[in-house]
Amino acid sequence: MQIYHLTLANAWLAIANIDEMLIDEILANQVAIDSDVCFATTNFATTNFTKPKPKSKSSLACRQLLSQLQIAIHQIGELNESEFPYCFIANSQKWFVSFSHSQYQVAVLLANVANIGVDIENKPIKSGVVRRFFSQAENQWLGQIDMEHAQLAKTLLWTLKESHIKATNNKATNNQQNNQQTNQNSQQNLTLAKGLGVNVLQWARFNELGLLLQNNKPYNELILANAVIGFLPNFQCGWWVGRSL
Repeated sequence: MQIYHLTLANAWLAIANIDEMLIDEILANQVAIDSDVCFATTNFATTNFTKPKPKSKSSLACRQLLSQLQIAIHQIGELNESEFPYCFIANSQKWFVSFSHSQYQVAVLLANVANIGVDIENKPIKSGVVRRFFSQAENQWLGQIDMEHAQLAKTLLWTLKESHIKATNNKATNNQQNNQQTNQNSQQNLTLAKGLGVNVLQWARFNELGLLLQNNKPYNELILANAVIGFLPNFQCGWWVGRSL
């Protein structure tokens, strides 16, 4: 597990391998691991036992990583999954949570604002995805990147797009739940449909995006007008943390 205190965003990021987290989960909670889904096996003998809803390996790994991050930063609280964004309260502070997983890794982002998002990508971004979802300006920027860093640059753009979706969808969903629950699904679908086509270069200039690709620091952050974005090249992980609700 790797933990990063994102100083500009005033947030915490943790990344780990899924298998590592599942081993810890088994040892801590006696969880039985099936090939694709996992079932909690504790308290099976209780009178009113109801078979728990299965969770995927990645879902369990995300929650185990969150638990370990909470312990590491001394912010322990029960995760509320009843609405988006997920959150918990620790030491009189409300923390919001964003999860991501890709193949063999999981990531958890914590911040004290609701509009946050994280995305980790272990797979190369395909050319068809670039053509469909990347703007003309973004493709122009990619054309200036040398071959050695071209794939990483695509991943940077993609993770920022995904993170922005999660951050803005969290905000929209949170407002929706406070006002009119019946329109929630349509609002989410609208956000998702538009989100991946968002032009990252409407917020950041060419040279600023280039700074996020540098690997001479543990991670890179960039302050925008309404958020702090960041990228961790070694793990191909990007994030978005709003500066206010």
